[in-house]
Parts: sequence; C-alpha cells; structure tokens
Amino acid sequence: MKKVFLILTVTVLGLFLAGCSDLQTSIEQPGSLSIHKEGISKQDSPDFHGKVIRNAGWNMDACHSCHAKDYSGGTAKKSCLTCHSQTSGPEACNTCHGNFAYVNRPAPPRDLSNNTLKTFPGVGAHTAHLYENISGATVACNQCHIVPSTLKSPGHIGADGKAEIVWGDLAKLRGDGVNPNLLPVYDSTAYTCSNTYCHGYFKNGNLTNAVKWTEKADCGTCHGNATTKNPLPGGTHPQASSCQSCHSKTVQMVNGVLTVKKEFHINGINEINEVSCNSCHGNPNDPNKISPPLDLKGNTASTFPGVGAHIAHLYNNESGKVVACNQCHAVPSSIISTGHLDGDNKAELTWGDLAKLRVTGVDPNIQPVYDFTTNTCQNTYCHGYFKNGNLTNSVKWTDEAECGTCHGNTATGSPLPGGSHIQGPYFEQNCQVCHTKTVENVNGVISFKDKNLHINGVIDMN
Repeated sequence: MKKVFLILTVTVLGLFLAGCSDLQTSIEQPGSLSIHKEGISKQDSPDFHGKVIRNAGWNMDACHSCHAKDYSGGTAKKSCLTCHSQTSGPEACNTCHGNFAYVNRPAPPRDLSNNTLKTFPGVGAHTAHLYENISGATVACNQCHIVPSTLKSPGHIGADGKAEIVWGDLAKLRGDGVNPNLLPVYDSTAYTCSNTYCHGYFKNGNLTNAVKWTEKADCGTCHGNATTKNPLPGGTHPQASSCQSCHSKTVQMVNGVLTVKKEFHINGINEINEVSCNSCHGNPNDPNKISPPLDLKGNTASTFPGVGAHIAHLYNNESGKVVACNQCHAVPSSIISTGHLDGDNKAELTWGDLAKLRVTGVDPNIQPVYDFTTNTCQNTYCHGYFKNGNLTNSVKWTDEAECGTCHGNTATGSPLPGGSHIQGPYFEQNCQVCHTKTVENVNGVISFKDKNLHINGVIDMN
C-alpha cells in the first residue's frame, strides 16, 4: 500500500513540473485600476473632476470612498489637498465659485457655471460690492446672503442653483422719511434690487430706484440725478454744491473735484458735521457772515435771488440801520428746526416788526408781500409804506434801491416825501433843518449823520 502511495506522489509531482516548464512569460501586465476617465485632471475636458462634481449637484461624498473623508489620499493614495490647499480643502467656498487661486475672494467671478462676465447674473456686481467698491465701504456677503458654515449647511445647495437673497441689516436699514415696513426686493427675472438703503431707500433718496445687478450703478441713481450728474438729494436737502461743508468726513474737494471717502459712505450713518449757518449759506470762512453770498447753490452775484440784497441789508447798509435776519425770516435754532429744510429750497418770508410797522396815514391791515416770481417786496415800512411815503413802491430784491424810491421822486431827484410833507427847493437841500440827528449838509451835499436813525421805525424830528 505504501508503495502505491509513493508511486502516485512521484507521478503528480512530475506532471506539475512538466506543466511549469511551459509557463508563458510574454503575457501583458494589467494597468493600474482607475474609476475615472482620462480627462479627470484636465480643466478643458468634459470629464474634468470639477465638472463631474458640478453635474452631481456638488455632492462630494463619492470622493470620500477613495480619497478619504478629509481628502488626504485614502486608498487611492492620491491627496486632493495638493491643489485644494485651503483649510476646508475641496469644500472651501472658492472651489465652486470665486477665484480658486485666492481663498479670500470666494465670491464670483467665477460663478457656478464658470462665467466671469458681470452680464451673467451669477457674477453680476460681486466684485464692485466686495472687492473693488469705489463708492462705499466693502459690503460683506451676509448683507445679501446667509453665509453657510460648511458645504452641507442647510439651504446652501439648492436644486435651482441660485443663491437666495436674505437681506442684512444695512440693506434693510430704515430711517426717518421712509416706509419702515417696506422691505428690500430682488427680482430674479429683471435682475434688479429695489427698496435697499444701499441704493437710495432713505430720506431724500431716490426711493423708487431699481438698480440692475448686472450693470454699473451710475452716480446720481441713489440720490441726485443720474442724467444731469447732480449728486444732491432732493426733498428737504439744501441745493448747495459744497457737499464737503456738511459732510467733510464723507467727501472732500480736491482741485475742484469732489471725491468720496468711501469708508464713510453708504455706512448706515448720516455723517453730518457740527454745522453752523454759514456751512450752507454765507461766508464759510467767516462765522459772522451767515447770509448769502454764497447762496445754497453757490451763487455770489446779487442778480441771483438766493443772494439778492443780503449784503446791502445786513453788512453794508449805506442808507440805514443794519437789518437783522429775523426782520425777513424765522431764524432756526438748529439745522433741523421745523420749517427750516422744507423741500422747496426757498427761504420763506416771515416779516418782523420793522417791516410790518404801521403808523398813522396807512392801512394797518395791509401786510408786507414778497413775490417769488418778480423777486419784489411790497408794503414794507422799510421801503416806503409809511405816511407820505411811496406806498405803492415795489422794490426789486435783485436790484439796488435808488434814493427817492421810498420817499421823494426818483425822476426829479427830490428826496422830499409827498402828501402833507413840507415842500420847496430850500427844503430839498436842507433836510437837516428838521432832521438834525439823522442827516447833515456838508458843502451843499446831504449825507447821513447817523444812518442808524434812518429806517429805524422812528420819525427823528427836531
């Protein structure tokens, strides 16, 4: 039996060795195993891994099987972190949108479809808001979107591939003069933003402005007039061209060009200086000269009604006592006093006691009047509405009032009042006979001895 077993063993071993002697050594070796197509690492290939992941709805879970959950290499021994070196690796914000080379620029361009032009709504004005804002402080992402903490944060990746607009505090800011219940709106069909503080929804702003996300917002669209390039807000805002007089933190004039200090613009704060009257009108360099010139539009010539005869009344009155501001206007205690900034940019006339003075010989019920069309004053004591004065005198605010227009005759040059006043050539040249305190005759010329006693509400007779 033992001999039979031995014979069988030798026979099998011989057959095995004989088979090995015919082993083929020319068989091709199989290549390395891969589940990816050839273009997986080529950006211009339809099989590039970025496109594959985009087509999968940005779901990167399949990558974990071979490259590990932290993308460090896994069983494939191929780390994704070589290229995706950001803290979050392939799941960083700028993997899918923004600038892949700069982790600090996660907003488009690029958008999710690799578009880079702002005419694509996925790109739009992101750069102008977040990185190259020339008009205001940088706008944070959370002023328009909910910023996800991770790739898989709820609401981050939606089926429609659109970034939902969820407005932040700056866009929703509501101050005086606007509807506090009207919220910002983004129209995803027209690509427009409406009712945002950032683009005009504030007092005296362009409340109906609908700025297009895919176009540049022109200066004047938020406040002012984009057609004329006038930046001045409407409504109750003064129409003065010297913006820096009230907003020196926000704007400055350099060689005649108005420039914006953007960190103080569109920042949610109305940056107004501690202003005085001459910040908007008058001489900005002399706090004692608060009336025009300059007027609210920067005019200096008396032919402009905003300037007119202010100097002749308040500073260089050659014919009488200096006229205080409150003889023609209600003087505000502050810039925001009721009635001061009321939208029409005209200084309302609220006559004082001198202008309204009525003495014997005139109708006490007739009140002074200013005509904004003809720029004329009528029925004022100061310009002839007194006994024996030229009661119908209508003096033009933008012209010089000639001697004789209030009392006397401008045609003949006689200063003598009419009516019951004494007449005659002698008295035409000798007013001082009765009015010694007020006038004097020097070498045949009548001049004021004390102009403060002229047009002062008192008949100064000897």
